[in-house]
Amino acid sequence: MKNKNIKRKKADEQEIKSRKRVMRLALVLAVCIGVVFLVNIIGFKAKNDAAKAKLDELNRQLQSEQQRSEELDRLEKDIKSDEYVEKVAREKFNLCYPDEIIFAPEN
Repeated sequence: MKNKNIKRKKADEQEIKSRKRVMRLALVLAVCIGVVFLVNIIGFKAKNDAAKAKLDELNRQLQSEQQRSEELDRLEKDIKSDEYVEKVAREKFNLCYPDEIIFAPEN
């Protein structure tokens, strides 16, 4: 009987050691998984911050290009006007209306 108790006690001790090993292994595994998740989260946050910065820059460029487009639209409208055509004809081609008198400075 005493021999059985000793064997049972050794078996119980081995089972406890085995459970402790399993628990340690599970704890190490959980910590490793936690570290992997933490590293991934930090990496995703860095990528997200970079993407936000790029989006901000692209929005600034878009706004700048929209302003440029509006300026070009205004310029196109001005170029199509009679006043602009008259101005260019006078300045670049030295043209005038038939009933106008031109005074030239003496040089």
